[in-house]
Amino acid sequence: MKKVLLLVVAALTLGLQVNAQKAPATQNTQATTGASPKKLGYLNSQELLSAMPEYKKVNEDLEAYYKQLEADFAELSKEYQNKMKDYEDKVRTLSESMKEVKQKEIMALQQNIEDFRTSSQEKLSKKEAELVNPLLKKIQDAIDAVGKENNFDYIYNESALLYAKDSENITPLVKAKLGIK
Repeated sequence: MKKVLLLVVAALTLGLQVNAQKAPATQNTQATTGASPKKLGYLNSQELLSAMPEYKKVNEDLEAYYKQLEADFAELSKEYQNKMKDYEDKVRTLSESMKEVKQKEIMALQQNIEDFRTSSQEKLSKKEAELVNPLLKKIQDAIDAVGKENNFDYIYNESALLYAKDSENITPLVKAKLGIK
């Protein structure tokens, strides 16, 4: 579950950084052109996401989905173990052709297990995106609204911020926009 949370934070951070990078870099031109100073703001995207009531439900749903995948995997593993035990118990009494049939069944089951592992990881990632993307969009919409309402030129994610002179933490404003206390 920690991996899922880390992936969500990384996706949010990257998404916000990409949006911040889309804006032209005009900060340095203000001295030569006489333009007014740019208004900068920053926020803590992890704090926003964690504070959303919907985020708890997303985590619960992801955890339930993960547990279902684990149960399905355990069932496949048990089937494999049973086939292996059955084969080992009967190997001395089986004809060569039956040994070959049983070995092929076991190898096919091993392949099914590997395929299941791969598809499970893909399914979990897809489910995570399906559940988290609406929250990320909601956060981005709130950031956009706060930016426009407060005349911010740029808003950065705190995790990518190395220095913050002459900028403002707008996390509380975005939380208010999202209805989070």
